[in-house]
Amino acid sequence: RAGSMQTVPGKIAPDMSSSVALQCRAPSRRLRRSTFRRTRQTVAGANSQSQSAFTGDNANFNLVDVVAFGNACIDILLPSAIVPSTEICKSRSALAHLAATAPREESWEVGGSCNFLITSSRIGLRCACVGHAGPDRYGVFLTEVLAEENIKLHPLISPDDPGCPESISERTLVCFVLTDGDGKHAFCSRYDLGPWPLLGGVSEVDNIASQALSNSSAIFVNGFIFDELEDAAVRAALITAKEHGAAVFFDPGPRASMILMDSERAGALRNILAIANVVLATLDEAKTLVNLYMRRDSRSQFDELTDASPQSSKARLLARVLLEDSRCGAEWVVIKCGPRGAAIFTKDGFEAWAGSPSVPVRDTVGCGDSAAAAIVLGYLNIERARRQDMKDTVLNYASNSTLLHMLEETLTLATTIGAATAMGDGAGRNVATAEVVRTLLFRNDKGQKYGFGIDVDAAMRAKNLLEGSVANCK
Repeated sequence: RAGSMQTVPGKIAPDMSSSVALQCRAPSRRLRRSTFRRTRQTVAGANSQSQSAFTGDNANFNLVDVVAFGNACIDILLPSAIVPSTEICKSRSALAHLAATAPREESWEVGGSCNFLITSSRIGLRCACVGHAGPDRYGVFLTEVLAEENIKLHPLISPDDPGCPESISERTLVCFVLTDGDGKHAFCSRYDLGPWPLLGGVSEVDNIASQALSNSSAIFVNGFIFDELEDAAVRAALITAKEHGAAVFFDPGPRASMILMDSERAGALRNILAIANVVLATLDEAKTLVNLYMRRDSRSQFDELTDASPQSSKARLLARVLLEDSRCGAEWVVIKCGPRGAAIFTKDGFEAWAGSPSVPVRDTVGCGDSAAAAIVLGYLNIERARRQDMKDTVLNYASNSTLLHMLEETLTLATTIGAATAMGDGAGRNVATAEVVRTLLFRNDKGQKYGFGIDVDAAMRAKNLLEGSVANCK
């Protein structure tokens, strides 16, 4: 299948040594109108048109660009020490000891989906969070930090929900982060220990949360949502949001392999893959997702191929299996390849590759979450451009070359944001800032190439995308 793709003139195919590669399998000059769904846009030039959508019983809702659904939590960063074994870290006795001896607020940081939200806000997206925050000190801290980053927090569940015990609803989710100071991490939290779902007994999200989800152009959700809520509640909330025009972005994260081992939760994973417009995954995570769909008799051949092939071949094969399966609703699959960069594949056969800037790495926690913010920005920007083209009676479709360049700049911004986050200590408020990202993109303008490669023109366009988004959000 890779051999049948036509390389765009002037670009180098991704044998991974030089500039960003763009490929297109579709022979036509114009992009089919059905490629991207029509969604309500508030990003970039449309931001200024946001109006109050409606008033709920308890809150006013403005249209926003993206809402993160679930996985709002607090990371408690412990002093560097020898990291215990996994068996010790993933025990209730360890969690009880850490909770009883938790350090003061100076060691707290927002985590989980907050990494994505803070980055999104800093690059000009209007954001909100639908997450669980109890009335405890951790919940107060979570709410205050998000507010400082211009992010509104809406309750995931009602405190009066009879299905959720008070002992659960009043506790903010906390994750203890253990590190040896040399890059090795371990985590200890209720996410690892259950019983799942952590907010068990909740059959639907809070009415305010449902309204917030329905008034966003995009929803970002990761695999931890299934640790928090029942599948029926997740599916109902996302379907309602899509019915109101939202695009769903799903990152399975490290929970994918655990979910696959549980038949009931594997069904939940299939359900969300049928709903998602964009799937973001590492190579290992994508392989886990593919195992949901591949026939048993073909898996041995698949395993042999991916183990022996370069990352580019693995990424393409994994993405195409997902995109070509009728049970997966994704329009885009984004494969994250660590320091080598990332690739975007679309259902219509387009693909783009971008390397990651070489930076001094201090901590890789939150890099993927941060990069996802750029994917959301780029997707919404492309959808806005497509809708603008449809108003032109002569040019009804975005051209292939225009789409490919926009995919390229989106991916370049994403890998650069991920690299900028890696330069900091931990995630939360330490994720990438627009200023650091601009500096890295300017350096990329000088033609430095790493991993899959960074194109000079793409870096300039990515910088313009970033600056335009930030300017329009002010």
